Amino acid sequence: MKRFILFFFFWLPLLLTAQPQLSWRFANPRILRVSGLDRLEFDVQVKASEAGTLFWSGQFNLTFNNSAFSTVAADVTTVRAGISAQMSDISSDFKYAITRTVTGASPNLVINVALTPADISILGELPSAESSAEITTAWQTFIKLRLRLSDATAIAGIGFVQGSMNGQQAYHSGAGSYTYYQNPNLFVSPDLQMLQAGRVFSSMGWSQAGGSVNNVQHTDWTTAVNTSVWEGQPLLDGGAFLMNKLTIHSGAVLTVSDDASLTVSSDLVNQTGNTGLVLQSSAASTASLVHSSHDTPATVQRYISGSSNLTDMSYHLVSVPVSSGAVSGWWLDSYLYRFDAPGQTWISMGTSTTTPLSVDQGYMVYYPGIEHTYSFSGPLLNGIVPLSVGFFEAGGFSGLNLVPNPYPSAIDWNSVTGWTKTNVSNAFWIWNPVAGNYASFGAYGTLNATQFIPQGQAFFVKATADSPVLSVNNNARLHNSQAFFKNSDPPGLLRFKALANGMEDEMIIVFDPSASAAYNPQQDVAKLFGSGSAPQLFSATQQESLALTINALNLPAEGVSLPISLQLEVDGQLTLEFVNVATFDPAFELLLEDLLTGQVYDLRSTPSLLLDHLPSNPSDRFVLHVVKVTALPFVEAGCCKIWSMDDAVLFTHPSAHGSRLEVCITDMAGRLIVSKTCFNSSLNSLKVPGFTGLLVVSVKNNQNNSTKKIFLKPAI
Repeated sequence: MKRFILFFFFWLPLLLTAQPQLSWRFANPRILRVSGLDRLEFDVQVKASEAGTLFWSGQFNLTFNNSAFSTVAADVTTVRAGISAQMSDISSDFKYAITRTVTGASPNLVINVALTPADISILGELPSAESSAEITTAWQTFIKLRLRLSDATAIAGIGFVQGSMNGQQAYHSGAGSYTYYQNPNLFVSPDLQMLQAGRVFSSMGWSQAGGSVNNVQHTDWTTAVNTSVWEGQPLLDGGAFLMNKLTIHSGAVLTVSDDASLTVSSDLVNQTGNTGLVLQSSAASTASLVHSSHDTPATVQRYISGSSNLTDMSYHLVSVPVSSGAVSGWWLDSYLYRFDAPGQTWISMGTSTTTPLSVDQGYMVYYPGIEHTYSFSGPLLNGIVPLSVGFFEAGGFSGLNLVPNPYPSAIDWNSVTGWTKTNVSNAFWIWNPVAGNYASFGAYGTLNATQFIPQGQAFFVKATADSPVLSVNNNARLHNSQAFFKNSDPPGLLRFKALANGMEDEMIIVFDPSASAAYNPQQDVAKLFGSGSAPQLFSATQQESLALTINALNLPAEGVSLPISLQLEVDGQLTLEFVNVATFDPAFELLLEDLLTGQVYDLRSTPSLLLDHLPSNPSDRFVLHVVKVTALPFVEAGCCKIWSMDDAVLFTHPSAHGSRLEVCITDMAGRLIVSKTCFNSSLNSLKVPGFTGLLVVSVKNNQNNSTKKIFLKPAI
């Protein structure tokens, strides 16, 4: 960094006596546009250890960063303020005269500024406040300086040259005499050495280079510039705030409100420590920080809702966003649990407040009250963070691991460069205390989960084989102003929701040409069961019968029939809702068969159902029939629907219940396979054992005749 020396020099005779002592400091830095140019303006302030001295003359010297400011003498200006601006009561002039000379050359430029009494003859008189300025015991502005900015990306590099200032200031002590202040001077932090010259907060508020209006402070948070919080306690309140470098100077505090996001793309320096950077949290949202500096000290808040009713399942999966020092006492007054991966079970953390918490694992917390906001202080995590995962089987479960979002920002599960995933399924689960169930996300999300994992959130992942690896890095980080977002769904995706007792569950069936009937951890998402008081809705893989909350499979040309299971440990009414049926391929019928009641519902005309439920009801109550509309040309509109499942021909008919129907089934050559008279019910079924291939099914009564071509393929 280039530097030059600026001498503020006040001429005086040599006389030295141990007397009252002076203290010096900088104050009120701000960036201001003057005469069409950006300038850094600041005060030099002084105070005395004893009251009553009248300043006679003296000097102070400053260093500057030649790269940050113009070295042209005319671009370094003094502005009368405080002591230097006082007017004499005897004359109509200022009490002190200011002159300036420039010597040397960059990078060692020296600017000499002399301040002398405007009327030298007053030395022969008794000291008087009418003609001299009193140095009080409170801070006073001595003079104001303005330096023209030439590089807003640099640091100011402004500081006192202490050695050359000591013993060089005097006060008017009597008629014809003056006395030196005590040597040495005192210098009070903070200085302006590390001040970022792009944007500054001080007692003057926020100011920034690049304004267009003279003498008006400018701020533009959409531009990432080097920023200093030099003093005070500013609040970034709502919205997005961009910075390149950020320095929080000693004693200053920067607070980010719960509805604000802060991006620091380069160095983040917090000289104050843990209390110098505060990320707030509320019931509505939590502040977000995306940064790239290691071990930045900060305080991160985490709002938690709770309940005094311990059966409410108001649990939260939480993470600790610091790299060291986390202990169980940070969750004081809550019930804290860890997930034991080898045992695939929860373990209480007990009552100790000093148990260390691992930052590569998640935890579960329950607050037995209405709400609470916790604060965690320490060095923030950043960069590559390995998460603790292992492949274990116990108690009918396998591969589950509770891992944290380790950062003070959201992370994107779908980030291609933000993760290392080896032998880990492409899905995660987050407990939703309102729904009483786990929200899940794979390629799609249930219960409003998306690819964005909120700050402070822990989540389950599933290892699929030995030696799993899961790590995350800064490429996955982003700001996400809501806890969850709902993605748009592709046309082949069906959502089924079950609602009861103020809670809900959701499952997805998605038809994808790349999917198969077998379980695929990169496409399917296993079901994690929630509260027994909440409905549990799931389908199953066709080969392994594994319960799934997201079931991806290929849709055969002839259609498919899928069992759908429902569990609920309390009786009462429940609602089933069906989403995206209107946008599903119109070449297929969507029919839901209730095996308990025998009813068949056309989902295109039935967006929801209200059903009675008993805990004793069989869980495999429903079958979804996705039936290809491939009828022969002479099928009559408004007649029966005909489809197949395994070795059975199924059909519904609009005629009255119990009415007589004639059914004829032939192969494509016209050979008779089945001929039968039956009586109409909600769902009619005829077995055709041992046959595979196309059939022509004809169903008629005395009013109409319906014929359809179907494909029969018995289950293996």
